[in-house]
Amino acid sequence: MTQLGSTIGKVLPFGVTGLDAINIDFDPQDALTQVEMPGLSVYAEYDRLVSPTLNLERFDEIFEGNPPENLRAEVIPGTNHIFRLVDTMCSSIIASEALPMSQDLVTLMETWLTENGF
Repeated sequence: MTQLGSTIGKVLPFGVTGLDAINIDFDPQDALTQVEMPGLSVYAEYDRLVSPTLNLERFDEIFEGNPPENLRAEVIPGTNHIFRLVDTMCSSIIASEALPMSQDLVTLMETWLTENGF
């Protein structure tokens, strides 16, 4: 669906389709290779909107499996796009707002912030 939205957004660049047209084809290589500050990219295992697999593969590809010490990418297991605990990718994002937030996310962020002096 996102790819279709991206294609439509290139012709009719408004709303979500316009956003998809900008984001879907963006290659982060230049930006990532220039980052000097600490950076943490966090992905949800069951995210239907942002593929953790594709993003981690690109991250590894950019840095040939050896990212700089200042950048880190992690996947939070059992979570959806808003990092709520779910059992499957098919869970509704809206319905999951009542579900608990991942404690793994909270722990990861607390640890990363402490390690980086924030």
